[in-house]
Amino acid sequence: MYLVMYLLMYLLMYLLMYLLMYLLMFLLMFLLMFLLMYLLMYLLMPRYQGIVAQDCVKVLIDEDNDDGASNKSVYFGKCMAFLQDSQSKQFVVIQWFTRHEANGFDTISKVPSFKLAPEGHTNSYSTLPLEAILNGAIMVPGGGRYWALLSPREQKLYSRCVQARSIE
Repeated sequence: MYLVMYLLMYLLMYLLMYLLMYLLMFLLMFLLMFLLMYLLMYLLMPRYQGIVAQDCVKVLIDEDNDDGASNKSVYFGKCMAFLQDSQSKQFVVIQWFTRHEANGFDTISKVPSFKLAPEGHTNSYSTLPLEAILNGAIMVPGGGRYWALLSPREQKLYSRCVQARSIE
């Protein structure tokens, strides 16, 4: 009787040991695959001056105001996906950048800065027709925000759009 119990305990401990060993091997392999995937993703991401770059765009949106007229406004967004419907119309899904300063420009650098809209909110994303894209935008991360690098002509245009929005 004791011999049978001893053998059953030994068999149970043996099985438990192998079960733990396989569980640890599985967890270790999962961790290694996750790290390898993250490393490959990080290495393959495009870069701008050593910083991981994102596909960002400047878009022109027609906005209706109270008197029925429409105003054109410039916004910035991070491209999430490009789509095409059954009628071959093309769209872009963007995550919005929100202005960091009320007047649109940093007081010291005179460069517009933005924060990326929160990922968890549905109003942080929009689907726009591809024609809404004016051009690409270089958004450089730093200091908890993104800085839009604009040419002098683009900066004047953006300044006028921001002033027109603040007057309304």
